[in-house]
Amino acid sequence: MQAQEELRAVHQQAAAFFCAAAEQSWVPDYLHQRSLEAALSEPWAAGYAPASWTALTDHLRSVGWDDAALEASGLSRRARTGNLIDTFRDRLVLPIRDAEGNAVAFVGRARPGAPAHVPKTVRQ
Repeated sequence: MQAQEELRAVHQQAAAFFCAAAEQSWVPDYLHQRSLEAALSEPWAAGYAPASWTALTDHLRSVGWDDAALEASGLSRRARTGNLIDTFRDRLVLPIRDAEGNAVAFVGRARPGAPAHVPKTVRQ
C-alpha cells in the first residue's frame, strides 16, 4: 500500500493536470450554461480529463510516478490488454478534498450528449 503522502502528491499533480486541460475543453462552456463558472476556481477547481486512453497516465509517468502509485491512486487502471489506462476520459472532473484541502479522490461527469452506454458519473 502506498504511503498517504505519496497518494496525496499524485492526486495533487492530477488535479493540476485536469485544471490545465479544462481551458481548451467543453467544460468551461458547460459550467457557464449551468451558472457554475465559479467551479473553475479554488476551492472547487473543476478540471477536464482528456478524451484519451492514457493522457493522465502518461503525464504522471513523465513526472516520475511509477505504475504502482498510479494504480494505488485509482487514477489509472489495468485494461484487459494489461496496459495501464486512465480511469477518467472525456469528463468534467472535480477533486474531493479532505479537511486540510488535499485532493484525495475525484468524481467525473460525462459530457452532455454522451452516448447512453457511457456512465454519467464515475467516482474513484
